[in-house]
Amino acid sequence: HNGRLSFMLYLFYLSKYFELMDHVISALQKKQIIPLHVAHHVFMTLLSCSWLIVPGGHPFGWFSCFANSCIHMCVYYFFLSDVLGRNSRSARVWWQRSIVVLQLLQYMSLFVAGGIWGVISLSGWYYPGSLHSPYCSDSVLVVFFTYAVYTPLFWEYINYFFMGARLLVKNRRQQRSKRVGVVMDQSSS
Repeated sequence: HNGRLSFMLYLFYLSKYFELMDHVISALQKKQIIPLHVAHHVFMTLLSCSWLIVPGGHPFGWFSCFANSCIHMCVYYFFLSDVLGRNSRSARVWWQRSIVVLQLLQYMSLFVAGGIWGVISLSGWYYPGSLHSPYCSDSVLVVFFTYAVYTPLFWEYINYFFMGARLLVKNRRQQRSKRVGVVMDQSSS
């Protein structure tokens, strides 16, 4: 395959192996690994490979690659600032929640883009110079495969988001009850 976009898509595909190695290194260091993140990176590796099947790269893959790369820039900025000691506990919680929200927005935008691309591909409607692939059957299969991967990941991220929200509320209640207990102890003495 040739072209700059195909090359960028191929680099994106290769970067997924580095992300998987990050999990292996974390596991060897006995750090906590979130299964959702491992599943996300395994499936994104397979998915990005499928986007390379269509000669020139799949336009839906280009969009997904761009969106996922933007999310990872935020993630790695968060990691860097965390390593440099710039994140307080509250900032860490804010970053984690924001990254999950960005991930959910990414999936929703990709569902819309995939739907549009699927309608265009299946209908055969396109205009000269558009991103319509002459390899329509491969194109549609790639979009369906992308949906098959993104749908369970989307629901798992929603679950992860609400699980984090419940923990945040629980921690705030515990902190509030500790403060109230301290005030009551001081008033009784």
